[in-house]
Amino acid sequence: MDQFEQDIQSQKLISLIENQIEDGLESGVSGTPAFYINGEKYDGDWDGDELIRYLRTVE
Repeated sequence: MDQFEQDIQSQKLISLIENQIEDGLESGVSGTPAFYINGEKYDGDWDGDELIRYLRTVE
C-alpha cells in the first residue's frame, strides 16, 4: 500500500498515464480492452467464433 500511495501521487506517473490516455483516444480507443489487428481496431465480439472468423479473413 505504501508504494501505491507514492505512485498515485507521482507527477511522473500521472503524466505518463495522461499521455497514454491521449494516445488511446487519438487511436480511437474508447475503453478497455481495445484490440488492434494489423493496425485496424477490432470492434467485434471477443468470445466465441466471431473473432476466429475475423482473424481468418485478415490478410
